[in-house]
Amino acid sequence: ARRPRSGTRMLYLHVGQAGNEVGSAFWRLAASEGPPAGRVFDEKGRCRAVFVDTEPKVIHGVAAAIGTSRVHPQCMLAEQSGRGNNWAAGFHGPRGGGGRGGGGSVCDAALEALRWQWERCDGCPGVMLAHSLGGGTGSGLGSRLVQELRDEHPRAYLLASSIAPFGAGELPLAAYNGTLALATLQEHSDAVLLFDNASLMSRLR
Repeated sequence: ARRPRSGTRMLYLHVGQAGNEVGSAFWRLAASEGPPAGRVFDEKGRCRAVFVDTEPKVIHGVAAAIGTSRVHPQCMLAEQSGRGNNWAAGFHGPRGGGGRGGGGSVCDAALEALRWQWERCDGCPGVMLAHSLGGGTGSGLGSRLVQELRDEHPRAYLLASSIAPFGAGELPLAAYNGTLALATLQEHSDAVLLFDNASLMSRLR
């Protein structure tokens, strides 16, 4: 079995509103636990992470919560239009367009930002994805990024921290989005840590 080498640095990929909200909480907690640790922050105390969404206000909110000095500007990526809570729109991009990576230009930009972060690490073993399965961006764009990363890094660890939608959700397509996303994750990722949205909400109350 593959094992990460000592001193290696994982990268973190936050996709969609839920993935970025998880990222905001994670990085604020990591920064509050004393001097920045080299395994999650770089030598300047900035996150070893890429934040992606199709609505700018989400990304702006994360940067404000974490602190602009903690993030790389080229790793805070957003478009001006959402994905309509549709897996296909997230996976293929608006109207099925977009570049090599599918998912539109934000997907290509995210892959480029991950390459940049990867090159700056000493022996990066892989990527941890945080996203939801119910919406269009987290499920569709998250799926596309995992597929592209597997093609580029066939021996790297690809782990997904996935939030399942409510059983009786407010999004009509949530069940379909989740099914399609899980099928992609099963094929291309090494492990999926599945969290139930309702259980998480009950613990936070």
